[in-house]
Amino acid sequence: MSKVVRLFETHTRMPYQDTIALLVKAIDYHNRQAMTDFSNAEFHKKQAMVLKMYLIDLKEFIYKEEHNDLMD
Repeated sequence: MSKVVRLFETHTRMPYQDTIALLVKAIDYHNRQAMTDFSNAEFHKKQAMVLKMYLIDLKEFIYKEEHNDLMD
């Protein structure tokens, strides 16, 4: 697997970078499986969506924390 290039390394983001990279890989994996493992496609689609929603929530949290840090 290729190494993820991390362009943003703020104090707030750094602890979450590995988690975000792992989530993206897991989402990609489930999407690939949904296209090849037809008997379990719905499971893989659901799991990809669950992970995607978690990732969106996490990124929103990070953004808010960064914004709060700038305001302090």
